[in-house]
Amino acid sequence: MSALRYAAVLELSRSEVSLALIDLITYREIKARKLQIRPLRQPYLHFDAAEIWKFLVAGLKHYQSGYDINAISFSSSVAAMALLDGDNALVLPVLHPDDPGPAELRGVYEQVRPKFAETASASSPDSCGAGLQLFWQSKTFSDAFRKVAAIVPWPQYWAWRASGVLRTETTSLGASSDLWVASRNDWSSLATETGWSRLFAANQPAMARLADITPELAAATGLERNTGVWTGAFSTASAMLPHVLSGTDPRTVVMSGPTFTVTAIRGGTARLDASQGDFLASAVTGSALPTAAFQGGLEFSGLTGGAVDHCTEAELESVIVNGTRVDRGSQTGLFRWNSDPAALSPGQLFAASSLFLARETTSRLAAIGALGPLVVEGPFTRNTLFLDAVSVLSGRPVFRIAGNATGSRIGAALLVQRPERLGQVLSCPLSAQVQALQARLLAGQAPRT
Repeated sequence: MSALRYAAVLELSRSEVSLALIDLITYREIKARKLQIRPLRQPYLHFDAAEIWKFLVAGLKHYQSGYDINAISFSSSVAAMALLDGDNALVLPVLHPDDPGPAELRGVYEQVRPKFAETASASSPDSCGAGLQLFWQSKTFSDAFRKVAAIVPWPQYWAWRASGVLRTETTSLGASSDLWVASRNDWSSLATETGWSRLFAANQPAMARLADITPELAAATGLERNTGVWTGAFSTASAMLPHVLSGTDPRTVVMSGPTFTVTAIRGGTARLDASQGDFLASAVTGSALPTAAFQGGLEFSGLTGGAVDHCTEAELESVIVNGTRVDRGSQTGLFRWNSDPAALSPGQLFAASSLFLARETTSRLAAIGALGPLVVEGPFTRNTLFLDAVSVLSGRPVFRIAGNATGSRIGAALLVQRPERLGQVLSCPLSAQVQALQARLLAGQAPRT
């Protein structure tokens, strides 16, 4: 098959939907259009599927006017499920994760939820995984739920709308849903005992070409009738794809942002701790990825106030020499300083907070069985102090990826077509200042247990 040139990627989150045009030769994002999500409220907060479909059709038509789109792929950071009847119409609206309804049954759900030892699914009082969603809908809207003939994850719902082929994909099932056991690639006891596993459409690999677009979509957008539709994947699995497909050596990937995830690829023995935010994610290839998650970017912003993005050498040295540090408190969102943060300059706050973030990152490595160098992606690749400190505290080389050939939208395009080489991985040698202070940094900034 000849190389494809352009892919459209629909990415869905809780707050917006984006449609990106990706060049499949350079793996660069050419254009992107966005739609802000405005949840509808009855019978509960839910996504407006009609509005999203109009956005997708209009965007494809716009892009096709200047480019020859060869493929459509999908990615979602929302672990939502679409419930369809025998005619493939929605039985119930697709639940938005901000709806408070499922939380009302969380206590009851916990009694039937599989143990962490079985599924290694993450759990949080603020989260609404797919298992809880289905449980709440089946109990609260029991008459409607009895009409469900098929269940599909959110990305594959849109793949079906575009292709007419109804399929399920395991990275969405493995997104801490309580429905899937990533370690053995099979349904959980909850999914089988409730009978939900029999309702899910047949599994299809994320990298599979489902079918051509429907004649109706071709007519509405001007796309060629043989434009392909790919299955799509959960967003974290899409973002991790370049690393999963790169070589055979172990590596540990740190995805930075408001939430940090630290993932071991081809690592050693993991000893996951649910109380620390550890879980098993499902890779596009079917492998299980030990992962730790924490609100690193949000915590960093809270500690620094976002007022400064650097520190001077003198400010860094004062923080290290004086042993200034901040640690996580006993309650979520609270921190313990060993000196008065009000007496610190913005640069000193930045330095101490960067070192805190490095400690939090490296403290996750042992539990997930991390091996090999660390590869950092996302906005904190620009924080050289953070990168330096991670290297010193972990005793491992740290790399960052240059360019924009990363992220879930690029990963979703990789589902369509793999390049011979993707991106530019750059080593991050320690700065001279950190080298000079390395011994003190190790002595004063090691993670505390």
